[in-house]
Amino acid sequence: MRSGTHLVIDLVLNNFAAYRRTPLYVDLDRYFRRTDPVPEFTGVGSSVIKTHFPQITAADEATVRIRELARSAILVQPVRALPAVYSSLQRFGYRGSREDLAREAERFDAFWAPFGPLKLSFEDLADTERSLFCLRQIAQKAQLAMPPSPIASLPKQNSWAILCYKAITRMLGRRAPRVNTSIQLTMDSRD
Repeated sequence: MRSGTHLVIDLVLNNFAAYRRTPLYVDLDRYFRRTDPVPEFTGVGSSVIKTHFPQITAADEATVRIRELARSAILVQPVRALPAVYSSLQRFGYRGSREDLAREAERFDAFWAPFGPLKLSFEDLADTERSLFCLRQIAQKAQLAMPPSPIASLPKQNSWAILCYKAITRMLGRRAPRVNTSIQLTMDSRD
């Protein structure tokens, strides 16, 4: 959480029209929290599917399905330094210790390692110019052509534009001129 997941989602949705669907992305964590059955993903095609901690689900069937899906998916994993993730998680009410988070990060990496995820740094994803390098890596991994006019991440200093795009995304969904699915983006020393 707070690792750059939504920065990746927004890069994909803003640059590859085939991935803009309703809903904009599937949030597996919501299924886990509600104990709803995991949706059937056979033939899902070009959809963005998000999960933060698939390795902690108690539902063995869900874990098996996620692994089946991962075998045929393009996996992109944002990576952020654990102290920054820990600080951010505390703002969202995380009660675990740094050691708990480090153990969970190890389990997370072990869960995804067999599937060879493309790892992108949070700092690159959050930087306007470097986010285009990340976009090229995603396009290459997914064997997609780069868009003629790529849309980079918004500069963090442009908070007014970020808020406007968030509001427009919530109103128009996949029809928004620029998608912003983030919760918030701050990169100060506390985050």
